[in-house]
Amino acid sequence: MMQITTALFAITYLVAASIITYTLFSRFAWRDRVSWVLIGVGFMLIALALQVVVQAVPFLVLILTHIRNVLINASSAAGAVLGFVRSNIYLASIYMGLVAGASQEIFRYLAVRDREPRSTLYIGYGFALVDVAFTIMSVVLPLLIPTPINPALITPQ
Repeated sequence: MMQITTALFAITYLVAASIITYTLFSRFAWRDRVSWVLIGVGFMLIALALQVVVQAVPFLVLILTHIRNVLINASSAAGAVLGFVRSNIYLASIYMGLVAGASQEIFRYLAVRDREPRSTLYIGYGFALVDVAFTIMSVVLPLLIPTPINPALITPQ
C-alpha cells in the first residue's frame, strides 16, 4: 500500500508541476512557441535513444565474452550482468550517470545552438516533459508487475 501511495504522490507532483509550468507559459510567454517545445521533445528522445544504446555497451560486451555460457543457459546472461553490477555498483553507477549526463547535455546544446536566446526556455521545457513522462513510467510500471515477479512489492509479515 505504501508503494501505491508514494507513486500517487509522485505522479501528482509531476503532473501538477507540468500543468503549472504550462499555465505560466501560456499566460505570460507562450505566443506560438509550441514548435520550440516540440524541438526539445524531439532532441530529448534522440538523446535517450543514444543514451540507452551506449549504456548497454558494457553489458553487451560482458554477455559476448560469456557467449558459450549464454547459449547453453539463457538465464546465465542475467546472472552475469547482475553479478557484474553487484561487484562494481559504484563504477556502473558512475558510468550510467556520465553517459546520461553527456548524451542529454550534448543534445540539449545541439537543440539550442544557433537559436534565439528566448527559445532555450521552451526547448528546455520540452526536455523536461520527456523527463516527467519517463519518471511517471518508472513509478507506475513496477506497480503493474505482479507481486511474485516483483520482489519489491512483497511486504514482510
